[in-house]
Amino acid sequence: MTFRSIICVFALTALSFSGLNSTAQSDPLTPEPESIQIKLVTLSDILGRAHYIQVLCNGRSDQFWRDQMSELLAHEAPKDGPLRRQLIEQFNTAYSDQESALTQCNAAARSEFSKLADKGRALSESINSLISNPD
Repeated sequence: MTFRSIICVFALTALSFSGLNSTAQSDPLTPEPESIQIKLVTLSDILGRAHYIQVLCNGRSDQFWRDQMSELLAHEAPKDGPLRRQLIEQFNTAYSDQESALTQCNAAARSEFSKLADKGRALSESINSLISNPD
């Protein structure tokens, strides 16, 4: 597993991830540890929710978070399989759930986006720690 995909998800935003980087890599055919898989699914959820809010506030042409999800898939689950399907399903479910919860780009939507950014940052740091210290 490479950490590039996690960095791609948040480093391109204004969230400031200057302390994060990893050169840890593993064979892409080696299954991910379960705890990392769970965190990747959670990250997919955050990305789906963030994507909905971004589209709600900026219009359908803003596909930034969907593109970041595509990058995550390309690096962490490039071939069809259970993990890839689970990540996609979680992204789509989170998008739909967020769509049901928020209907206007307002202070509540911006607050939710900010909370998602904080969760994404903490999750990225946690994944980085797991990769850097696999014991």
